Amino acid sequence: MPIQGHRRGSGRLPCCRTRPTCPTSGALNLVTHNDAHPRQPAVLFVCHYLHHVVGGAEIIGHRVVQFLRQAGWRVEVVALPGPRMAAADASHAWTLPLGMEPESLLAKQLAVYAGALGMDRRAARSILPRLAGRTFDLVVAHDTVSAGTAAHFARVLGLPWACFVYEPLPRAMPNVPGAKGWMGGLLARHANCALRRLLPTAAVRIAASADTGRRLDAFAPGATTVVAYNSVEVPTVPPGPGEGLLFVGRLSAEKGFDLLCDAYEGLAAPPPLSLAALDGPLAARAMDLARRKPGVQMLPRIKPEDMPETYARHAVVIAPSAWPDPLPGAVLEARALQRALLVSNRGGIPEIVQGYGPLRMFSMDEDREAIVRSLRRGLEEAPAWSRIAPDPRQEGLFRERHAPGAHASSIVEALSSAMATPGPVRPGTPP
Repeated sequence: MPIQGHRRGSGRLPCCRTRPTCPTSGALNLVTHNDAHPRQPAVLFVCHYLHHVVGGAEIIGHRVVQFLRQAGWRVEVVALPGPRMAAADASHAWTLPLGMEPESLLAKQLAVYAGALGMDRRAARSILPRLAGRTFDLVVAHDTVSAGTAAHFARVLGLPWACFVYEPLPRAMPNVPGAKGWMGGLLARHANCALRRLLPTAAVRIAASADTGRRLDAFAPGATTVVAYNSVEVPTVPPGPGEGLLFVGRLSAEKGFDLLCDAYEGLAAPPPLSLAALDGPLAARAMDLARRKPGVQMLPRIKPEDMPETYARHAVVIAPSAWPDPLPGAVLEARALQRALLVSNRGGIPEIVQGYGPLRMFSMDEDREAIVRSLRRGLEEAPAWSRIAPDPRQEGLFRERHAPGAHASSIVEALSSAMATPGPVRPGTPP
C-alpha cells in the first residue's frame, strides 16, 4: 500500500473512472516510471517543454529527473504544452497563439502568464484522472514557466511544491520580435505579479547560482532558497590549445552579441570567429558579419553531446552577457575544458570563473562605448592572457563544486526538506 502523506492533504487522488486523455491527441504527456516500489519518495515533475527543442534548462531538467531516479525516487513527468510545442503543433493552439518566434521570451512570458493565472488548468484537469490511486510526496516545477501549473497541482493534491529557478527575477522584456511596446510591458508586469504571488508559497526554491538566489529572495521573499550549482563533466586530460574565438548562445542583445559585433568590427587584424549560435533577433546581423568578414564562420546546429569537441577546437570562448545570466552552460563547459574565457561580470558568471587563470572579465557597469572598448581590448590582448595556466588548486575546487554527485546531492537534500513541509489543505479536507 502506498505511503500516505503525513500532512493534511493525503497527496492521493481517489479512484476515478474517467477515461484519460490520450497523450498523442490531448494536451499533455505523462511518463511513469518505477511503480513497483511504492514506498520510495514520489515526485510529480511538471514541465512545459522538457521533451522538445533542447536548451540549457531542458538539459538540466533531464539531469534532475535522472538524479532522482538514480537515488531511488519515483518520478512521474507531466509535460504540458508550452511555447515551443505550441509553435510546432496546431492542436495546442488553445495554450498559446501560434505564429510567434518559438524560442522568444515573449512566448515564455505568455506561458508563465497562462500557468500562473490558471489559463492552462484545462490541461491540468485532464491529467488528474490518470493519477487516480497514486500517492505523491511533492510537486516540482521544472522552472518558473511551470510554476503556476505545479502550484495548482499542489493545491489539488494537498502537497508542498518546489520550484527550480534558472532565470533572474523580475522578468524583463528584452528587444525580441513581438515583445515591443505596451503589450510586452503588460505581459511582463502580469507575469511578475503572478510569480511574486506564487513563489513565496513554495516549500523550497532551487536557484542555479548565488546571484540568482539573491535576486529571487529580493523579488519574492518568504520561502527557503537554496543554491544547486549545475554539474559539468570534467575531462581527465584537458584538450590541447585550440585556435580562434568561439561565441556560443542566442543571437540577441541580452547575450551581448551586438557588443561582440561592435568590438570585433573595430579590430585591425581580427582573429577567426566561430558562431555556435541559436536563432535570435540578431541573426541577420550575424549573417551580415559573416559575409563581410572572411574570418567569421556560422557553425551548423550542434548537438549538446558534440559541444565539448567544438570547445576543444577553439582557444577563447566569449560570453559577453548583458543580462544577469544565472549560470551559463557555455562558460561552465568552457572552463571544464580549460579554454580561455572572455566574459562579462553579469549574473552567475563571476561564480563560475572565480580563481581561473586564463580569464579576462570586463565590467558591464559602464556606458556602451566603454564596454565595447574593454571587450575589444580583451580580444586584441587574447594571445597573451589566454596562455596563463590554470591553478591546479582552483581547478580542483571547481571540479568539486560542479561535480554531478554534488549537484545531485544538493537537489535530493533540498527536495527531501521540501517533502517535510506541510502542504496546502485541499478543499473539503477536514482540519
